[in-house]
Amino acid sequence: MRRFIPDIAFDRMRPYAKGPQLDGYGKYIFNGFHMIENWVANIILQLKTGKPDAKIVSLNGPQRNRKFEADGFTIFLDQTFHYFVLLMYLPLVYRYTFRIVMER
Repeated sequence: MRRFIPDIAFDRMRPYAKGPQLDGYGKYIFNGFHMIENWVANIILQLKTGKPDAKIVSLNGPQRNRKFEADGFTIFLDQTFHYFVLLMYLPLVYRYTFRIVMER
């Protein structure tokens, strides 16, 4: 199983990744679209050839990605966006709390 894990010796798109996603390969191969596509291809092959033991075996290999280039704006948003959302709702919460207290 380990020999099919994609090589991560090249530059990654996500620089914060500390290592390979060992469970990611299994999730990709044995779940979702890849598994359904292989299952349908095997059924079509068996129906067309008339052989119930006909089988297609699919293999995956690593793909080299381009070098990651940091975008300053997205880094800024990642670090500060939650503060802007908090500031946006503070006046509403203040007003709501003030009116509840005044009603009492």
